[in-house]
Amino acid sequence: MRKPVFRPRLMIVLTSVGVVAGMAVANGETFPAFSAEHSSTAGQTSSASGLPALHGIVDSARNADLRWPDFTAYKTEVAKLYETNGYSLLWVQNGRVRPQGQAVITLLQNADAKGLDPEDYDGSRWQSRLLKLGQRNLGQTTSEQDLVSFDTALTVSAMRYIRAIHCGRVNPKEFKFQLDMGGEQLPLAEFIQTQVVNTGDPAAEIQKLEPPFMGYRKLLALLPVYEGYAKRADEPKLPTVTKTVRPGQPYAGVARLGRFLQVIGDIPAGAQLNPNATLYDGALVEGVKHYQDRHGETPTGDLDARTINELNTPPAVRIRQIKLTLERWRWIPHSFPQPPVVVNLPEYRVRAMNPDGSVAFYKNVIIGKAYGHKSPVFEKDIQYVVFRPYWEVTPSIQRGEIVPHEGPELYRKA
Repeated sequence: MRKPVFRPRLMIVLTSVGVVAGMAVANGETFPAFSAEHSSTAGQTSSASGLPALHGIVDSARNADLRWPDFTAYKTEVAKLYETNGYSLLWVQNGRVRPQGQAVITLLQNADAKGLDPEDYDGSRWQSRLLKLGQRNLGQTTSEQDLVSFDTALTVSAMRYIRAIHCGRVNPKEFKFQLDMGGEQLPLAEFIQTQVVNTGDPAAEIQKLEPPFMGYRKLLALLPVYEGYAKRADEPKLPTVTKTVRPGQPYAGVARLGRFLQVIGDIPAGAQLNPNATLYDGALVEGVKHYQDRHGETPTGDLDARTINELNTPPAVRIRQIKLTLERWRWIPHSFPQPPVVVNLPEYRVRAMNPDGSVAFYKNVIIGKAYGHKSPVFEKDIQYVVFRPYWEVTPSIQRGEIVPHEGPELYRKA
């Protein structure tokens, strides 16, 4: 058999219903190794009393001031970073936090904007730590141990945040997903040395590590929308129906439906909606079609019980879905040797991508739902494609599914 020249990557992914768009492919990025020109920062040199304290924290991989004190998983990278800098402090100079440290702290405090928990990176603790350093600068006593603890806490928290934003908080293999993130391991010490503590805009450099996909960016933009909507406790649910409401028919929840669809972007923000309308028509129908299409449903525009139940899903549930989906986007390789073919399971849709990240074509697909027959989550190279494949019921399906349901009658009729 002739070997194929073009081998796109097939990826079956589990993403949140209704919020995934086309995938933009970015080139892979490499980070410079340590060299003499990057071997030092403007950080404060450790004193005779501070050096043992710094070694103690790094060597034990434990900082008691952290929410999660044990940083064994990052010990090697932390030690490499401080060793490269002669065990000087990275973020503190003359008792003050360097601008790069301030920028990183701001990212950690606002980690929720990325669907992460700021407390995993000591988000609520940085203000009091900064205040303590400020008191030192006003002449009050702050020990060398405090400076060392602050500096190492920021280093560990930065590493935790950078890894989470780049390839996720957990390994997808923990969920039996066949997604290999081995090739996405980021050299944290090198990155922080060259792109964070020695750069003018650490936040911009860290942002470059996020998934480059359009679906990921749309999710980030949608997260504050749902969080804002969740605060509007006075919004009632849409009235349920026993009979499908079709375009042009009256519906008691028209005004509420219009407000909701406009908030979440299924109706353009500038569209004029009649707050006193009673008929379900016009922009509302188009908005519902858009909503249905995003959620993997046939965009009929009909308001049936299923669609209204989806529309009534509490914002907190959607927020949870968005955060989980952001995590799943981070599991995906950030670049591909060939444009990928992506199956979005909840959407029941497969997309083949162009080199520029646009969608070449898409098709609906069948997804296994039953226990033991769920579609797997994996990534593999496509070796060949079979059109109109021949398939017959396998013996295992005959024994396990057909015979128990149909019984001997099936064979007597045959």
